[in-house]
Amino acid sequence: SGALASLVQLFLGGNQIRDAGMSALAGACVSGALASLEELSLNMNRIGNVGITTLVGTVSSGALASLEDLSLHCNQIGDTGILFLADTVSKGMLQRCRYIGLSVNPGNSAPVEKALRERIAI
Repeated sequence: SGALASLVQLFLGGNQIRDAGMSALAGACVSGALASLEELSLNMNRIGNVGITTLVGTVSSGALASLEDLSLHCNQIGDTGILFLADTVSKGMLQRCRYIGLSVNPGNSAPVEKALRERIAI
């Protein structure tokens, strides 16, 4: 859908996107604008639980189906957002994703790492 449909890498680090910006990004994902996206870097954007659950919530509609690498380092994602992300991975969504970076966030990234390991081992 549009010029961005063939985009495979998107690096938006350090842009202060925050939760409100994640809503706009999620809307683009649902519309199919980023259908071929394989790598999404959202490091250092002050994204919190609301922002990550908004974005990850789009995958049930088929959004981000090509995503292999999701970098979320240095944000404000707590345990609630991380558990939502881990649950999404455990349910078989984000099927092609092999890496989700969550260092320097207040939440514990272990549940996401475990969900990825278990899914990849299958």
